[in-house]
Amino acid sequence: MYFEVGAFASGQISGNELQLSHILHPVFDKNTNVLHIPDGNDIIKVYPNPFISEVNIESAEESFDHIVVISLMGEIVISKNTDSETMDLSRLPAGLYILKVYNAGKELGHFKITKL
Repeated sequence: MYFEVGAFASGQISGNELQLSHILHPVFDKNTNVLHIPDGNDIIKVYPNPFISEVNIESAEESFDHIVVISLMGEIVISKNTDSETMDLSRLPAGLYILKVYNAGKELGHFKITKL
């Protein structure tokens, strides 16, 4: 179940006119406790975020075959060939990470994730 929590707009001012290029409607998914801002290119969803031990990775259109987790120091802490929708990250210390999702060497998306 999704609830809209407001709207944000982006655009430019030209003379006396405001031209909106994007109107974003953030939604809160009650099932996953995720605040999500759809951007029209939502191929991958990663949740929950923040997480304690596992993250779920959902791909609506494309499959994925490789996951990379990078520390904020730039160190690759996990690089794994997998198509599993659940990733056990319990061995990571608490902190911020970048999770990258790939298919056939092409990056499908990257996400800032927080381990509690």
